[in-house]
Amino acid sequence: MNIWTNHFSELVKEKTGNSRCPSKWEALLANSIDYIFECGLQIHCSEIIQALVDAPNSKAPGSDGISSEAWKLVVEEKNPTSIISKTTLKIINLMYETGDILESMTTSIAVPVPKKGDLKDPDNYRGIFLIPNIVKLLTKIVASKLAKIDNKFNPISKEQTEFRNFEECTAQTTTFYEIFNRRKLKNIKTWIYYIDYSKAYVRVPHMVLIQKLRSIGIGGK
Repeated sequence: MNIWTNHFSELVKEKTGNSRCPSKWEALLANSIDYIFECGLQIHCSEIIQALVDAPNSKAPGSDGISSEAWKLVVEEKNPTSIISKTTLKIINLMYETGDILESMTTSIAVPVPKKGDLKDPDNYRGIFLIPNIVKLLTKIVASKLAKIDNKFNPISKEQTEFRNFEECTAQTTTFYEIFNRRKLKNIKTWIYYIDYSKAYVRVPHMVLIQKLRSIGIGGK
């Protein structure tokens, strides 16, 4: 147990202290930024219902032990009428409005999944972190809001297709293949850089990401 604790603790450790230091990055932005209006809109019951409908079943719950099937008991309610639906709407909006998430909801269960190589080496395992489903629900709603904002205002480069609906790697690959062949016919060299970050998902510099979003008008909440 100590081996895994030390391994995952080391993975998420930020050695410079810059990743979660707002003052390090706030100076790079203008003092006044006009955020896109839709960023400040309150979350409605219909958004919660849609996120619940889209949520997969039979997935392991987080530390609270509440499955997505339990939250889905309210999907038939067009307006919050039951205690559970009213409470869910209140909790979701409270987290969204204030940005404060209870410590119990930020606790994840780390599950090491073997990849390849020597399985005695912790580096040969992928860490899957199980978080409470209500936090997943909030992130789904925020992701949906961001997708709608992106479709309407196009704040992000159109070449970025990784997280967009109805975009796929095939189109990007076909485009690259066509460009490569045209350059080849003209005897022009083409250099390709492929960057694979080790344990990238657990090493995201969060404050950099947040400040980048703010710089393109996404913020406020």
